[in-house]
Amino acid sequence: MYDRETDSLIKKFDDLSQQNMKRISTKYAKQIRGIEKLIEIQSKIASYFAGLWNAPGMAIKSHRELLPLLFISFHKNFFSFYSAYKLTTQGLYGPARPIIRNIFEALMISKFCYLSDNPTVLKKWDSGQIVYFSNSILKKVIKPNPKPFHDFWGIICDQSHATKNGMQFALELSDEDELSNVLGNFAVLAVLLECNYHLLNSLLITPELYNMAKYYISRYSFKEKEFMIPEFRKTAHKEFKKNREFLSSDSISLIWTYRRKWDIKA
Repeated sequence: MYDRETDSLIKKFDDLSQQNMKRISTKYAKQIRGIEKLIEIQSKIASYFAGLWNAPGMAIKSHRELLPLLFISFHKNFFSFYSAYKLTTQGLYGPARPIIRNIFEALMISKFCYLSDNPTVLKKWDSGQIVYFSNSILKKVIKPNPKPFHDFWGIICDQSHATKNGMQFALELSDEDELSNVLGNFAVLAVLLECNYHLLNSLLITPELYNMAKYYISRYSFKEKEFMIPEFRKTAHKEFKKNREFLSSDSISLIWTYRRKWDIKA
């Protein structure tokens, strides 16, 4: 890298990224297909409801601002998932991790605001103020045991902040340790995509909205089978099962803890 004969560092990075993509796309083809499929499925399910989420008068738990905020969080996560996924496939697992941290924050804030009766965090979120994540969110979750959240938060902060362990030192994936970092990112993305699916199907898509979309599409569609959400959901759960084959018990605990009903400290 620090070679006087190097014509262009940018070209060197470009060349190494291309080499990494070929190697990673072969070695981790199954994991990559799973991530891509879950992104596509969630975007297709969301396509039935995007207009309803932005419609005037729609509200969750009497908060008119909550539904648009949840949708914005879910929508922005697609950009983050794609960016982290593409960087990792190029071998840039380190720069992907601050983006992964952002996804986790968005998921946690979204569910917290959905469940909490205290409007303080919701008002800050809606006004664009900083939500101090650890004190405002993590320390407020009492049940289920929030240890998986704290453990993951500690790891991802250590890897994404400017610490000794943060980011990465080389782009040449020369040993198994480097490749294990790539696989680790794919595993985390699989976990967070399943959490994102919960945000979509359990928080954003209320029973009322589901029935509304089903009614209008069934009544006014010219196609015989237009309402495909049940099929998409079945496919998603098949992908979750495949992904869990390469997830650790800690990763699965994080999924289940996110999906369960939370008790929140006032």
